[in-house]
This record gives sequence, structure tokens and C-alpha cells, in this order.
Amino acid sequence: MKKVFALSVSLLVCMLITFACTKKTTTTTTTPAPSSTSSVPSNTLTTNFTVDGTAISNPLTYTATSGGNYAVTGEDGNNSKPQILLVFPGTSIPASGTYPIVNTYGASPSAGHCELILTTTSGSYPASSGNVTVVAGSHNSAYFTNITCASSNTLSPTYTVTGNISY
Repeated sequence: MKKVFALSVSLLVCMLITFACTKKTTTTTTTPAPSSTSSVPSNTLTTNFTVDGTAISNPLTYTATSGGNYAVTGEDGNNSKPQILLVFPGTSIPASGTYPIVNTYGASPSAGHCELILTTTSGSYPASSGNVTVVAGSHNSAYFTNITCASSNTLSPTYTVTGNISY
């Protein structure tokens, strides 16, 4: 009986040492970075944009200054909707650069930022994140990629806009 007990204890100690010394393998999973919100669209010479992948068919562009802001509007000229309004602080053409999008709820965006609002036949849908890149010069352009526009009403639809407004 003592031999069986000693043998059992010895076997148990050997198993504990073996399992304690076993190499553990770790699997590392990498998640790709989210798509950029400032990649250059294929056409920055004309006003062209999509709403949920559907392109506007007759693009028109307007600019205006109001309330200390510079506004750039791109729209489908067939029925004026959809329409994208970009609002920059100041009363002159914005300088070249990347402008983070903020939802100002009707107030002026702060320096270095802009506001993007999509208007459809159903209502207005501001964006609250992403970037608009401006290229100023003899030909002014503002482009944006994969920008989500949504109402504050959680039951309202959301839209994704991508494109360029040339002005």
C-alpha cells in the first residue's frame, strides 16, 4: 500500500512539474485601421458627390458669406436635393488644409474646423465627425470621404456622403 501511495504521489508531482513548464502559445490578432475620411476622390475638378453610393446627376455649386462664415453649397441641380453645405469660419475662401468636422448646431465653427450638413427631401442631417480637405488656389476644391450624416432623432435614417465640391 505504501508503494502505491508513493508511486501515486510521485506521478502527481511529475504531472504538476510537466504542466507547469508547458510553453503557452499566444495568438495575436490585428484589426485593420478604419478607412480614411480624407482620401482624395478620383475627380476634384468638378462638383460630384454620392449619398449612400448614389451619385448626384446635375451638380451645381454656390458660395456665400453670412454671419461671419464662408459657405460652400453643392447640390443636385435637378431638384436642389440632395444638397451638401460646408460652413467655414471667416468670410474668405478657406486656406488649404484639413478641417475636422464639428456639429455646431447652427453656431459658427471654431477656427480650423468646418461644419458639413446634408439636406435631403426628408430633412437635414449634420455630420459630427470626419474631415474635409480643402485645396485652395486657382481652382478651389473641398473633398470628403465616408462621412456619416445623421439627425439627432435616433429613429431618423443616417447617410454616408463621399465626394468633392469645386468652387
